Amino acid sequence: MWKFLSWIILFILWIFLISALIIDTAIYADIIGTMYFTKTPTIIVYGILMVICAYGAKRGLEQIGSVAWLSFPYIQFSFFVALLLTMGQGNANFLFPIFGPGAWEIVKESSLKLSIFGDFVFLFFIIPYVKNTNVFKKGTWIALFVIVANMVIGMISYVFLFDYTTVMQLNYPFHEVIRTISVGFLANLETFFFPFWIIESIVRFAAYLFLTALLFGHLFHIKHFEYIIPSLATIVVFIGILPETPSDTIFVLREGLLWGASPILFLLPFLIWVIAKVKGVLKNE
Repeated sequence: MWKFLSWIILFILWIFLISALIIDTAIYADIIGTMYFTKTPTIIVYGILMVICAYGAKRGLEQIGSVAWLSFPYIQFSFFVALLLTMGQGNANFLFPIFGPGAWEIVKESSLKLSIFGDFVFLFFIIPYVKNTNVFKKGTWIALFVIVANMVIGMISYVFLFDYTTVMQLNYPFHEVIRTISVGFLANLETFFFPFWIIESIVRFAAYLFLTALLFGHLFHIKHFEYIIPSLATIVVFIGILPETPSDTIFVLREGLLWGASPILFLLPFLIWVIAKVKGVLKNE
C-alpha cells in the first residue's frame, strides 16, 4: 500500500513539474518571439530553445551546475546594473504605501501561490546524487536568500519605474524595464541584458528537464533516464505551441496550476513526515 501511495504522490508531482515546464517554456518562447525576434515563427524559437535545454539536461546535473556557477556572477552583475539604472530613472513615490493592499493580503496571496517553494521541493529530488548533504543544505539556504532578495528588489524596481497599477498590467515587466531604461545616447539596452537573461533561462529549463526525466525514470523504472530527455523536450514543444494566444492563455493556465499545486506542495512535507513516522523511518531520531 505504501509503495502504491508513494507512486501516486510522485506521479502527481511529475504532472505538476512537466506542466510547469510546458507553461514556463511557452511563456519564455513568447517573450523571445514577440519582443526580440518578431519575424521568426514561434515554433522555430521554441524548438531552438528546447534543443539547447535538452542538450544541457542530457549532459547531466554536474554540467548544469557548472554552467550555473560560472554564469551566476555575470547574471547578478547585469541585474545590479539594471537596478541602478532603474533607480536613477524611477519615482520613489510609486513605492507607497509599502505594503500595498495590506500585509495580510500579501501573506495570503504568497501562501496560495508557492512557486518558489515548489522549486525547492523538486530540487530535493537530486539529494541521492549529492556527495555531501550538509553542503547541499547550506547551499539551499543561501540560494533561498539570494532568490528572495532578487525577487523583492526586482519587484521594487518595477514599481519604482512604472507604479503598481501599470506593473499589474504588464505581462513581462523585466523586459519592459530593460526596454525603457537608457544611458545617455544608448537607448536599446535590451541587447546588453538579453544574453544574460537567455543563459539564465537555458540553465533553469535544463535543470527542470533533467528533473522531469529523473522523476519519470524513477516512476517507470527506467535506469538510463537521460535517453528520454529529447523525447520529453519534443513533447514539451508540441504541447506548449498549442495555445494560439500565449500571452493570454498561458498566464491563465499558470494561474490555475499555481492554485492547484500550491496546497498539495504545502501539505506534502507533512504527509511525508507522517508516512515516515508510521513506517518507523524516524525512530532513531
